[in-house]
Amino acid sequence: MKRFIYFTNTGGRISADDLQTIVQAYTQEMPRFCEDHSIEEPVLTAAPDATTVPSGSEFIDFKDQPPQGEDGVLGDHFEVLGKARGEVFAGYELDNGGAVLNNPPGAGGTTASAIGFHELTEQLRNPDVNVWVDGPITTQGQTFVSVVQEVGDPAEGDEGAVKQVVNGVEVWLANTVTPKWFDPEATSGPYDRAGLLTGPFTVRDTGYVAVRNAPGSETQVFGEKMPAHRRALKTLQWKRRLRRRPTVSPPPATEPAPAGAPPSEPSKE
Repeated sequence: MKRFIYFTNTGGRISADDLQTIVQAYTQEMPRFCEDHSIEEPVLTAAPDATTVPSGSEFIDFKDQPPQGEDGVLGDHFEVLGKARGEVFAGYELDNGGAVLNNPPGAGGTTASAIGFHELTEQLRNPDVNVWVDGPITTQGQTFVSVVQEVGDPAEGDEGAVKQVVNGVEVWLANTVTPKWFDPEATSGPYDRAGLLTGPFTVRDTGYVAVRNAPGSETQVFGEKMPAHRRALKTLQWKRRLRRRPTVSPPPATEPAPAGAPPSEPSKE
């Protein structure tokens, strides 16, 4: 089934033009990502006015700040009654050294565009973070039974390693792992889009993976340069995801209206 994903900007910290540029960059990168992962390309639409998004659609919202007590969380993705949702806390990133589309070399911050792409790719592959790949899995010198199928986390932190150019403007995207990263028998890459990882289950210095030996024993293994405060935030984010999972069965999925179609009613999200 074709997926239609809308990008909203309720935080108001990026311009409507920049939102259009970001979504165009994502659209340009999608053929490569979807071919790597053997999935159908989604239809991506910028919707600066959130009330134009058809009710029940998938979307990723560029918000202002993360929830109280979660400073430092830059984005998340999850499901609500069977529909994927994503969040990018663009305001927090912009207030702490980040930029919207790209950053000068050595500036030290990431971009709203890269965070959004990270959430988009993980939303496409494992929206509710509940798909696990069985091993045994050996990462960072430790062995576990399973690793979560998250395509952005192991390659997190290589800002500007993947990019697209839109109307002469460089747009930073997030690095992502390929299916070979999840294959313990793979002996040659690429294991990630930028060609930086060296083998299955390897992690970049500021990346991480979620692993477990049984349901309920989930934990994270971090890259050597992942700061302590970021490690604590990743643990908090796992608890947040567990809280957000619905306790009722989702209704049968219905296909969202095609991009450009008149909305059936304003989104209540």
